[in-house]
Amino acid sequence: MGHAARLARIAEGVAALAGLEVCGAGYEGVGIAACVATGSAAARRVLGGARAAVPG
Repeated sequence: MGHAARLARIAEGVAALAGLEVCGAGYEGVGIAACVATGSAAARRVLGGARAAVPG
């Protein structure tokens, strides 16, 4: 199995679990800037999901 196929399987599994995100150089891009960007995006998704789950 290639890296792209493995990432696709991981993304499918993660999407099935509310509140779980993955990030970092192993998933998208390399270097510090890519890690910060994927971490920030993951945090936004988690926080967005948490806000959506709170009755308003």
